[in-house]
Amino acid sequence: MQNFPCLLECFEDTPLKSDETVFVSGDQYFEAVLTDIGAARRSIEMESYIFKADGLGRRVVEALRKAAGRGVNVRILLDGFGTPPWEHHPFNAENGSSSPLPDNLTVRSYHPPSRFDLINRRNHRKMIAIDSEIVYAGGINVDSRYLSEVYGKAAWQDASVRLANSNAAQPIIRSFESLWNSKPLPKGDDYRERIERILHAKRRVWITTPYFVPPRSLLRALRFAAWSGIDVRILFPSFNDVFFMRWVNRLFYRYLLRAGVKVYEYLPRFLHAKTMLIDDWAVIGSTNLNHRSILHDQELDLVLSKDRSIQTLGDWFLGELTKS
Repeated sequence: MQNFPCLLECFEDTPLKSDETVFVSGDQYFEAVLTDIGAARRSIEMESYIFKADGLGRRVVEALRKAAGRGVNVRILLDGFGTPPWEHHPFNAENGSSSPLPDNLTVRSYHPPSRFDLINRRNHRKMIAIDSEIVYAGGINVDSRYLSEVYGKAAWQDASVRLANSNAAQPIIRSFESLWNSKPLPKGDDYRERIERILHAKRRVWITTPYFVPPRSLLRALRFAAWSGIDVRILFPSFNDVFFMRWVNRLFYRYLLRAGVKVYEYLPRFLHAKTMLIDDWAVIGSTNLNHRSILHDQELDLVLSKDRSIQTLGDWFLGELTKS
């Protein structure tokens, strides 16, 4: 199967000298995002599955309006199901915008679900590109539920990464251009690559995922790795924003545990992070380990290239296990 719709191969084939920052705090993530938007000079491209018309959404819209006022070309692509047009997303006057959008701030809806055959073809990516030099990608939507300053200890837990490198930004912007013009990205070989990496792991396979409905090939690979003595650990949320997913995830526990896979449930709050560590190869992104992400949705995952970033992700993962 060749169906992981992300851009792993772009970054393994591109020499990176990037400045990488891993975020595991929504507060710190949006502080950095708003700072970079405030310093944008030429262009901003943004994709979000969910863009809430809440306090955070209004702050982001205001920052984007100010950037457009400085002459920055701003393009926002929102998924038509995650942020449907009839909800009047926060760029609309009905949600507090005091004036029409400037000509250089354009918002489009990706595949509004007006046709049944498009319901499963979602843009699930969460991406921000600034001046073709800075890229954010991961699992974080524009939603106040990620902010501890708003939700306290109940704020969602997630992961994202910031890259400051023009070479890394270019393939992402090209993929944005395709989706901006309603042209879905072709599925690549990334799913098969992950399976191969799991099958050939030497030390560890550490995964976080909120929605787990895996193909048999992934289950077999995880079981094989555990049987081979590899440290295979999967961290799930103990409760879920999709009410039935807690029980769906648990359907697979016995199958995993019998092979020696260590299964954990994160207790403090909802865990929305999608991360994978296989030995010293690490990924942060938007891809869930379910059939929607693998077969249908447009996704974006980034391979970390810096030792310190990989160490940060590994330390965070082990720290979260103590809360499970």
